[in-house]
Amino acid sequence: MRKDHKNQRGKNLLDKVRIEKGIDKMRALYRELVEQKAEEVIDLLNRDDLQFPSLFVLLNDIEKLTILDRLNERDQVAIEIVKDILSRNARTPAAPYRFPICDHVQMVHSVLRWIVETGSKEAGLGVDYSQTLDSTVALLIRDFGDKTILYLVADLIFMRLENEMDYLNLVWSFFESRDPYSMVLIADHLRSAGKKERELAKRLLGFVLKDLNKETERESQYWAFHKWLEENGPYLYYQGETFDMTSTPSPYIVVLEGKYLGRSVSVNSGKIQGLLTEDEDRLLKEFKKVEEDVKIRLATYSSVLRNQSLQYWQAWLHIPMTEKLKIANLRRVQ
Repeated sequence: MRKDHKNQRGKNLLDKVRIEKGIDKMRALYRELVEQKAEEVIDLLNRDDLQFPSLFVLLNDIEKLTILDRLNERDQVAIEIVKDILSRNARTPAAPYRFPICDHVQMVHSVLRWIVETGSKEAGLGVDYSQTLDSTVALLIRDFGDKTILYLVADLIFMRLENEMDYLNLVWSFFESRDPYSMVLIADHLRSAGKKERELAKRLLGFVLKDLNKETERESQYWAFHKWLEENGPYLYYQGETFDMTSTPSPYIVVLEGKYLGRSVSVNSGKIQGLLTEDEDRLLKEFKKVEEDVKIRLATYSSVLRNQSLQYWQAWLHIPMTEKLKIANLRRVQ
């Protein structure tokens, strides 16, 4: 069974020296071992517990000392991935990634995960390293649909913030997962003791928290977000607004038609999932005729009433629109 890389921090000698003494000491150790104990350094590089940052730092040394063909498949694929990512600036943006060393998609996926799992805690290896991680995250989320790394991506975003490094590419990839419930990983930072951390969390979730008073306590913001997600999660459509488009993006919008009928929608298309009954189709046509602010009020009231009593909700849903509005206005949703 393959070892869990996340729990092997510092076990490999190369990682241990890099973490405790720095990359220059690790390079020196590598060169010394290559000259005196080549088999030992190859074994260290091939071990399951090696972390990606150590391999990344040693890329040039590995190529100079021509031991690439003696590395295991994981390391060789990882090196090919890094080369491809860092060469993309010299190619067209639409050029596909190429991994000729390995035709097995599962192996590429495994190596990409290893890069993120063992490399996401390292912040100080330069622009090329950050670019490699950003592209790897994007590949895993966009190409492989891997959402299991989102907790690592969220941590990496806030670690970049702390180290005053760019994090917007990671934010884009995070939301491109099209998983509304992953936003709880960002909402956790609303409760942080750190002001910068809280402010970034508020900025990323601003489309949800925009109606809150700026002085609202962080605990209140946290629970306000969770209440909003619980109420609207099944009805969210990913429209993909980013900070490149606007300073206050709304990556998700609430599909009011779905919320009104209590029918979940596709996060990708915004369309109600499944076929509508004749009754639902009639109700929806009636709903679409009212003004946008009225739709919001009706959809919100419908959602709350449905959670309180299906019987009363069904009765309310089928009374004339003018009566619905009177009830929704009189019984304001808390």
